[in-house]
Amino acid sequence: MNPSDLERDLKEIVGERVTANPFELQFYTKEIVHIPEAVRAMLKTAPAAIVKPESAEQVAAVVAFCRERELPVIPRGAGTAGLFGSVPKKGGVVMDLMDLKTVIEVNPGQKTATAGAGATWWQLEKELNRRGLTLMTYPSSARSATLGGWVMTSGKGIGTLKYGEVGHQVLSAQFVFPDGGIGEYIAGNGLETFLKTEGLLCIMTRLTLRVRPIPEATGHRLVYFERIEDLFRAVDSLAGASPRPFNMEIFDHRYLELLKASGYETAPFGPGSGQMLVTYDGTPDEVEAGGRLVGEALGRHGGMEREGAGQEWGQRFNTFRIRRAVPTLLPSSVVLSLKRLEPFYRRLEKLRKRPVGLVGHVISTEECNLMPLIATDELRFLEYVFAMHTPSEVSRLALSLGGRPGGAIGVWNAGYRAQILGEEKIEEVRKKKTELDPAGILNPGMWFDPPVIFRPGIYQFLMGLAAIADKVLPAGKLETRQEGWEKEIAACVQCGYCMNECPTKGIWLSSTPRGRILMAKDLYISGTAKAGTISDDYKKRVLQCSLCGRCRIDCSVDIQSPEMWLGLRKQLARTGYGIE
Repeated sequence: MNPSDLERDLKEIVGERVTANPFELQFYTKEIVHIPEAVRAMLKTAPAAIVKPESAEQVAAVVAFCRERELPVIPRGAGTAGLFGSVPKKGGVVMDLMDLKTVIEVNPGQKTATAGAGATWWQLEKELNRRGLTLMTYPSSARSATLGGWVMTSGKGIGTLKYGEVGHQVLSAQFVFPDGGIGEYIAGNGLETFLKTEGLLCIMTRLTLRVRPIPEATGHRLVYFERIEDLFRAVDSLAGASPRPFNMEIFDHRYLELLKASGYETAPFGPGSGQMLVTYDGTPDEVEAGGRLVGEALGRHGGMEREGAGQEWGQRFNTFRIRRAVPTLLPSSVVLSLKRLEPFYRRLEKLRKRPVGLVGHVISTEECNLMPLIATDELRFLEYVFAMHTPSEVSRLALSLGGRPGGAIGVWNAGYRAQILGEEKIEEVRKKKTELDPAGILNPGMWFDPPVIFRPGIYQFLMGLAAIADKVLPAGKLETRQEGWEKEIAACVQCGYCMNECPTKGIWLSSTPRGRILMAKDLYISGTAKAGTISDDYKKRVLQCSLCGRCRIDCSVDIQSPEMWLGLRKQLARTGYGIE
C-alpha cells in the first residue's frame, strides 16, 4: 500500500496521531539492545506507519483496518525488553501504546487500581502513593516500562519474592483482538490465557491490579561476604524464613568492579566476593524481626553489614549504571534454583572471556532471576557478533543445572520458547493464534515463526559454531574511546527513563532525549547515518531542547546534560548540518 495513502486512511481513524514520515519511522526499528545490521537485514524492521492511539476504540479501529488489508500490527510499549519483540519483523503498522496512560481509578477501600496499559509502573506508583497505597510488584525498569508491556512479557521483578509475579495481581484486563473486537476478561475466567503472549493473540489496552497500603515501616540491609558462596547460602536461608523479605538483590565482585570503574563510590571488596541488599517491609515488628534474621545469617555465614543500604535501594532502577565503564553492555537472564547458584557461578567463571558483572533478584523462596551483564563493544563488528553467543551459553548453562532462560521470548529467545513457557502453554497459545488470528497479522515473526536463524535447532547450531569460533578470536581490550560530549552520547543505554518528563516531548520518539541521542549515536558514534540522511526534522528536534537538564535527573547512567546537548549542537554546526 502506498505510504501516503496508508497515512491518509489511518488519519481518518486517529486524526494527526499517525505518521509515515521515514524520519520518524527509523526510531521504531530498534530497542534497548543493539542488533547488528547483518541480523536486521534478515528482517523487515522498517514499519509502514506509526500510530499513537488514545483509546481502546482507536486501537480496535486500526486493527480492524489492518486486518482487512492483511497488514501486520506490532504493539509497542516502551521498547525496553531488548528481545526484538516490539520491532517489526515483517513490516506493517507499529501501534505505539504509550498514550494509553490514564490512571482511571484508584480504589483505596478495595485496594485496586485501574489504568491504561501505556502507563508506566512509576507513574502508577506515584499516583498510588498519593492515596496511601503502593504496588506489590514492579520491574527494575519501572521508570519507563509500561503496565501492559511487562504484564504481557515477564512479570517477575522487585517485590516478587513476597507478593508473587504480577500476573497473579491482575484482576481484569481489556484486550483488542485481531478482528478488531474489544473484550474484557477477569482472573480465573480466561484472563490467564492471554498473559505473557507478547502481542501474538491480542493487544492489552487497560488492566485492573490488586495493590496494597503503604507499609508502616521499611528497612534495608546491605551486607558483604568475602566469599560469594557464603552469600548464596545466606540468600537461601533468608528467602524461606519468616518474615519473608520484600526484595533481595545480589551483586558479585565483577559488578562492583564495573561500578567502581564507572565512577561510583564503593566500599572495599575483594576477588570472589559478593554483596546483597535485603529489604523488609510491613509492621515495625516485622521489619525488626527481619533485621534479626539478617544478623543471624551473617553470624552463620561470615558476612558483615555495611552502611549505604538506603542509597543502594535508591539505585534499584539503575542496574545498567555500570555502562560507563565499558563500550557496550549485553544483558542476559536466567532463572535458577537457589540451591544451584553456587555451581552456576563456578561454571559461569569459565565463560568469562569478557567481563561479566552479575546482578540478580530472588523471585521466590526457591528461585533467583540472575542477570549476567556482558561487556562488549558494538562498534567492533566481529567482537560484538561473537559476544552475542554468550547469552545463549549462559542459558544452556542454566538448563544444564535445571534452570531456564529468564524474561520474555521475543525473537532472540525463540530457541528457548519451550523452556521459558512450557510446552503446554506454547500449545495453548498456538491453538488460540489459529482461532483468533488465522491471517497472522498480530506481531508476525515472533517465536511461532521467527526468522530462520532463530528457529530452535538452527539457532542452537549457529550459537555453538559462534562459541567455537569465539575461542579462537583473540580477546581485545574493551575500553571507551570517546571523550567529552561524545562519551555521554555513547553511554546512553536507551532505557527510556528520560522520555516521559521531558518538557519538550512531542508525539513521536524523535522529540524525546532518547530519540535525539539515538540519532546522534548513528551520526557520530557508530557512523551508520550519512550526512545526506540528516533532515531538517532532526535539526529541529535538537534545537527544541531547552537545556533544562531534566533528562540527567531521570537518567539511569547519569549522563552529563545539558553539556552533552551543547556539544551536539556545536558538532552539528561544525559538520555542516545547518545549525548556527
